Amino acid sequence: MVVYLRARTGPWKWLAQAMHQRGWMTVSNAQQAWYVSRAGARCVHVDAYGGRGNEMLTVALCVAVEAQPAEDESYPIADLLPVTAGIALERAYPGATKYHVPVQTMARDWKRLA
Repeated sequence: MVVYLRARTGPWKWLAQAMHQRGWMTVSNAQQAWYVSRAGARCVHVDAYGGRGNEMLTVALCVAVEAQPAEDESYPIADLLPVTAGIALERAYPGATKYHVPVQTMARDWKRLA
């Protein structure tokens, strides 16, 4: 089991310490949690980032999912190439950098289980 902690500096220390004492792996980065979840580990989100006062923790069992396609279906070639490659392409084939190329992208999201 992996615990994804989203907390401020104060609560983070004692939350991480409590999880480690129980033998649970903790991550504080959303991307790390997403990859570990995609690898098959159960992921528990613990949100202690509350705003004002003495708000309670939010805890949820989640799994990472991929949704396809992302917002843009195609991109201009000039946006996908480094500047020097774009200049070389434009010299060899004038106007080629204005064409759009379809690119498969994956949108990352979380599915709440409980």
